[in-house]
Amino acid sequence: MLKRGLSEIIAIVLIILISLISISIIWLFVQPLLLEKLGSNENGSINNLIVCAKLDLAVKSCSDSGEAIYSVKVNRGIGSSQISELKFLFKDSKGKTFILSNNSVPREFGSKNYIFDFNRSGREIVSVDVASVLGNNICGFTGASVSCSEELSGLGEGNETEGDGCEINKGIVYLDDFEDNCTRIRNGLINSNIEPMPYIGFHSVGALHLPATSAVGAEFHRLIISWHNVYNGDGSFKEDIFNNATLFYKSENTKILLTIKANDPNRSTCSYQIGERSIDERDSYPKNEAEWTNYVKFVVDKYYVQPVNNGSESVLAGIQLGNEWSHQFVVNTTGNPTCDPRNTIQEVKFESMIKLMNLTYSAMQEAQESLNPGEERLPMITYGLTGVDNFALKRGFNLENITYDGFLENGIINNTPKDIDESSVEKIEDFIINSSSYYDYLDIHFRSNYYQDHGYVAQWIRDLWKDNGIMGKGLSSTEYGGPFYFYTTDYQKYFIPSSLTHSFFEGFDSIAWASWVPAKKLTFKVNFGLEAMTNFNGGARQYARDGYKRFTDESKGYSKIRLIGTDTYVFLNASDDEIGRLNLSEGVPAIPTTYEQCSDTLDNDNDGLVDGGELDYCGDGYFNNSGGVDVEFNETGIYF
Repeated sequence: MLKRGLSEIIAIVLIILISLISISIIWLFVQPLLLEKLGSNENGSINNLIVCAKLDLAVKSCSDSGEAIYSVKVNRGIGSSQISELKFLFKDSKGKTFILSNNSVPREFGSKNYIFDFNRSGREIVSVDVASVLGNNICGFTGASVSCSEELSGLGEGNETEGDGCEINKGIVYLDDFEDNCTRIRNGLINSNIEPMPYIGFHSVGALHLPATSAVGAEFHRLIISWHNVYNGDGSFKEDIFNNATLFYKSENTKILLTIKANDPNRSTCSYQIGERSIDERDSYPKNEAEWTNYVKFVVDKYYVQPVNNGSESVLAGIQLGNEWSHQFVVNTTGNPTCDPRNTIQEVKFESMIKLMNLTYSAMQEAQESLNPGEERLPMITYGLTGVDNFALKRGFNLENITYDGFLENGIINNTPKDIDESSVEKIEDFIINSSSYYDYLDIHFRSNYYQDHGYVAQWIRDLWKDNGIMGKGLSSTEYGGPFYFYTTDYQKYFIPSSLTHSFFEGFDSIAWASWVPAKKLTFKVNFGLEAMTNFNGGARQYARDGYKRFTDESKGYSKIRLIGTDTYVFLNASDDEIGRLNLSEGVPAIPTTYEQCSDTLDNDNDGLVDGGELDYCGDGYFNNSGGVDVEFNETGIYF
C-alpha cells in the first residue's frame, strides 16, 4: 500500500513538471511575437498598461472666474513614470465634448493649475476629466469628471478661511507659501536657515536721502559698488567705504543690499576704461579667483558674521552678484578677445556667469562657517534678469496677451507671443534652473505699465521652479518701477501701492523701487525718470511718495497677505490679526489709453488744461524730430 501511494505521488509530480516544461517551450515561441506587437521596453504597451493602472492622477477642482476663464487643478499621487502630456476632456452646456492637450505635467505627489480661456468661443463648460499620455499611448480618462463651478472658492484643500473667500482669475501657481488659495505667507518659500531680506526698499538712493526714504517706510537701499573701487594703492581694502556706509544706514535703521560687480580693469578678464558709465564698465570672470573670493569673504565676515556673532544686527541685507545679466556681463574668448558683447556667445556667457555664481556663493558659505550655531546666514541674490515680461508672455502667463517694448524717443511697439523668440526663453529658463544651487533669491528688473504686470512674471518663475523641483528660493526685484509708458501723476500715485500689494500676493518677497532720484546721466532719462520720487530739479514728487507710504503704512510688519473678493488685499500679523488693507478698485484714476498723451484729450499734467490745446504746451522737437511719440511734459523737457 505504501509503495503504491508513493508511485501515485511521483506520477503527479512528473505530470506537473512535464506541464511546466511544455508551457515554457510554448512561451519561447509566443513571447517574441507578443513583444513584437506590444513592445518590450518601458514604453511598450504591456508596461504602459501596468503603469496606467498604477497612476494616481485626477482633476481636483474646476472653477470659472465668471468670464469663461476656467482654472483646472490636477493632483498627482504615486507614480514616477514619465508622462509626456495630459489630455483634458471637456463637456459643455450643450452636451458636446472636446479634448485639449497640455504638455506641462505635475510632479509625483504634486499638483498643477491649468488655465483655459473659452471667452472667445463662448463655451460654457460643465465638467472636465483628465487622462495621461505615456509615449504613444493614452491612458484612459479617469471616469471621474469634476463639475466646473461658476467662481473660484478661494479655499485650499483641508483649509478654511474666515471672510468672503476670493475670486482669482490670474493663473496663480500655488506653492508651499500659500496657506490656502487666498492667503500667501510672507517668505513662505525661503529656506529656514536664511536671513530673509527686508520686504521693501529703494534702488540706488544714496546716504544723503536716508531720512526721506525712512520717512516713507523704506527698510533697505540697494548699494552698487565696482570692484576697482574697493582697494587702496597698496592693495588693501578701503574699509572706510564700508565703515562709513554702515554708520549712515544704521543711523536710520535701514539695511544695505550690496551689489558687487566683478569689473576691475586689471583683475577681471575683460578690461575697460574707468570712468565709463556703470553699464559699460561690464563684469567678467576674475583673472585670479582667490582675489575675488578674498574680497567676498572679507565683506561677509566683517560686516555680517562678526556683528551677528557679537549679538548685533548686521547692516547687510544680502549680497547681489552683479547688476544685470543681459548686457553687463561679457566673456573673453579666443574668438572674442576684446570682449565685444555683440560677439559674445550666449551659452558661453551663461556658463561663465554660473561659474562665477558658484565661486561667489561658495565664498559666502565659507565665510559664514564661523557663525554661531543657529544663526541665519546672509542670502545671495542673482543678477537682475531683464526682458522677463516677454518671457512670461511667451509662456502664456500674461493674460492680456501683449507687452510693450522700445523707448519713448524711438517709438514703441506691441509684442504678442509670436514675436518672442522661443530659444531666448529656453536659454534664460536653463540659466534659472542650472544656477539654482548658487542663489537664495532670483532677481528681476522690470518697469511695468499696469499693476498686474509683475504678477505675470512671478507666475512664470514659480511655474518653472515647480516643474523643476527647485525649492527654498525667494523672488526679488531690485529695479521695480512704473508706470513706464502710460503716465499721469494721479495714475502713478494709484499704481505704486496697487502694484506692490498685488506683487507681494503673487509671489514676490523683496522689492526695491526704482528709483528715488532720476538717473540724469542716461540719454533716455525721460524713461527711467518717470518712476522716480524726486524730479530732475531735486524737488519731491510728493504724490509718488504718498503712494509709496500708503503701501508701507498698511503693510509694515505683515506676516500674511490675504485676498478677499477680487480687489481687496488684507495684511495680517503672525496671529492673523488685520494690520491694514488696500482695495485696488477704489480711487482708480483715468488711465491713459495710449502713450500718445498729447492727443488723448486728458489732462495728464494736472494743470487744469487739456494737453495739446492752445493754452497748454505739449510735445518737444527732440521727440518729434526723431519720430517719437507725443508724451506730455513741460517746457524744460521733464515729465510731470
